[in-house]
Amino acid sequence: MRQAVYSILIWALSITLGWAQSPKAFTPKAFHVEVKDMFPLSYGASYGLNDFSLTLRNDSALVCMPYLGEAYVPSFNYDGLRFEHLYDKLKVSKDKKGEATIVTFSVKHGIVDHRFTITAYPNHKAYITVYPSNAQACSYAGEWTAVEQRQLSYVALVLDELSSNTLKAFASNNMPWNDNTVYCHHMTIAHHTNITPKLQRWAERHEGKSYTIQATEYGHSDKAFAVKVNNKKVPSINRMPHVTLATNNATGGKAVESNYITAWQPLSSPITLTGTITFIFQ
Repeated sequence: MRQAVYSILIWALSITLGWAQSPKAFTPKAFHVEVKDMFPLSYGASYGLNDFSLTLRNDSALVCMPYLGEAYVPSFNYDGLRFEHLYDKLKVSKDKKGEATIVTFSVKHGIVDHRFTITAYPNHKAYITVYPSNAQACSYAGEWTAVEQRQLSYVALVLDELSSNTLKAFASNNMPWNDNTVYCHHMTIAHHTNITPKLQRWAERHEGKSYTIQATEYGHSDKAFAVKVNNKKVPSINRMPHVTLATNNATGGKAVESNYITAWQPLSSPITLTGTITFIFQ
């Protein structure tokens, strides 16, 4: 039995997206559509909508759109078209006249797969159709603008000032070299080259949240000096989660060398550290 679903969801993405309007040509992997009208299959159209949008940037789709349609399968706490996830299966083509750019991609939110088709014209008119795997399609109209593409560098638990200063004091008292670069900045969750969709989704859900971890051991090689951390609450792609304290300039040490430290010893007492889940862009 079909279940009527009506959900209009307002999400203040504009605070965090930082999208910037630009006269640039349409770019399939970096655009923002301000949604103004909605055209459900089984219900009347809605015009003059406000605060709804779809944005593609940095391999992610950020969706904040109303939805009105009939669900064919219950979706188990599905909260409508309000999500931010990595997109998949992006394809770009032109319409028959060669005027409009057509972008298709898929996004999975919860148990529901969403297939999107965006048709963008040179006059900045844009038309969107979304096909949820569990419900009727719904179409939209609006206007597109180009957005600035930001390249993700890494995702991390960035330490607060007190925690960073605590580690700097420890590093100063135990520094193994004279010529060094001090860090004491973060615990890496994942780098842009190795982040998995699962870690990406976790970081998106927890971005801005604070967590406490404990440094339990310290160690160094001829290139890097670090503390090993106990981080049961914060995932990390690294086999050995750590915070880099410093690198050795004399040997050309880099922060990544902390991953290869093999000589560790326990701290006299654990050091409690607090930080915030943060996306760092280049």
